[in-house]
Amino acid sequence: MKTHYQILGVADDADHKTIQTAYYRAARKWHPDNHSSSSSTQAKKAEEAMRRVNQAWDVLGDKSKRRSYDRELIQRGAATPRQKAYSTDDGVTRIDPRLLDRDYLHNRRTAQQEEISNNHSSVLRAVPLVGIIGALLLVFVLSAYAGNDNTGETESTGPPLGGGIEVGDCVDITTGPGLIERSCTATADARVVGSATVRTGECPAEATETVVFANGLVACLGPLISGGG
Repeated sequence: MKTHYQILGVADDADHKTIQTAYYRAARKWHPDNHSSSSSTQAKKAEEAMRRVNQAWDVLGDKSKRRSYDRELIQRGAATPRQKAYSTDDGVTRIDPRLLDRDYLHNRRTAQQEEISNNHSSVLRAVPLVGIIGALLLVFVLSAYAGNDNTGETESTGPPLGGGIEVGDCVDITTGPGLIERSCTATADARVVGSATVRTGECPAEATETVVFANGLVACLGPLISGGG
């Protein structure tokens, strides 16, 4: 049986952003809306695939659930690379013998230093270009800000979620899934930082988790703001 990592097509040491991107890609592929004109067999296959994709994201998109799941993989003998240790067939954990080889350690440090040096050189070469791009972005932001001052309108943060839930609201997450608005205290589950759809959008960078509704809308959730509100 495939692991959640294999279902989303990511390495089991992938970071949260990589897993989130893979989930959006898989959701767009298997979402029922994209198979409404398919045969009943294909539509059923897509529905089952979407169910597995949602289950995988429900676990891997939550840090606590992911840690528990990784421990289960170890117990099942399918440990992830970041949790594997060098071991022998007798089941006794051993230290990687290469770590005792001075030449190996020296060569590895040299390779790491060269990589760092190359990265620094790339950064220095990119500084002029970054400056130009930064200036253009500043002009764009100032223009957008001036436009908002003139019209009294603000940029959209995504499609409306409905149910009275808006960006900036604090919520509790219910099964279903669903959201219930509540006051922004330390006991609230999260804060709504944006919205998107599984077919076309992505959440803001500040989002740490998402809730996907049956209608294809995605609630982008982030941490509570200190002090409430």
